[in-house]
Amino acid sequence: MSNLFYDENLEQSITIKAEDDIILEINFEQGQFRGKCHEKQSELFSFNLNYAGDGSSGGSAKLPFKFYRFLVRRDFPRNESDFLLPPSGENLLAVLMTHKELKSTASQIFEPFGFKLVFKPQEDKIEVLKYYEDILVSYPYSLASDTLQRIVFYLTAIDSNRDSVLIFEEPEAHAFPYYTKYLAERIALAKTNNQYFIATHNPYLLLSILEKAHKDEVAIFITYFENYQTKVKLMSEKELEEIMDLGIDVFFSIERFLEVQE
Repeated sequence: MSNLFYDENLEQSITIKAEDDIILEINFEQGQFRGKCHEKQSELFSFNLNYAGDGSSGGSAKLPFKFYRFLVRRDFPRNESDFLLPPSGENLLAVLMTHKELKSTASQIFEPFGFKLVFKPQEDKIEVLKYYEDILVSYPYSLASDTLQRIVFYLTAIDSNRDSVLIFEEPEAHAFPYYTKYLAERIALAKTNNQYFIATHNPYLLLSILEKAHKDEVAIFITYFENYQTKVKLMSEKELEEIMDLGIDVFFSIERFLEVQE
């Protein structure tokens, strides 16, 4: 927890401000990290945590924030089926089994390669099935292509959530460019009223979202390191047009957008 504080200076509190006068404050008091999030005079939630991040929390607000990070899993033991559980989708099996459209989407991802998905709820497992010389052969889902597993994971996260804030860290990692573009377009065109925070270094993902999403619905921030501090810069509408003109070379020219405009 102390790593959250600049230079681990626990005497300097953390304050994060969002729109609608929402403020999160984190202080170190009596050996505990105490956090309080409030909107004007109303407290949304609070927490008391130790150095390891363990402790208690409470509040009346239902938080919409969900951080997802793909992880190759051998089983899916959770049975909740409302939405994919963050961070690694322990209930992927339950969600796919109980949502017809999500099940169809996952099946279509594997179909071009001649594979079928097999659900084994009694064992909390998913398998990949192939038909070979009149014989059915199944393999653990964890041995399937990393790209295909990753795409199924993020598409399920996108389509199973409603009115949520989804946080993805490099969802395109280890994925073939075709699937990166496909995932980006699904994010841009999704009608689930979700908001996305996505960290990426991939031009295919970035450009595909810019091409498909309405310009008023996309904000791009460049994250950079200066004077031992992590800083972010919001790109202007003109700079977004320059990014589109640069195409896949945008990340080779990132420094030009960091020049201070007087």
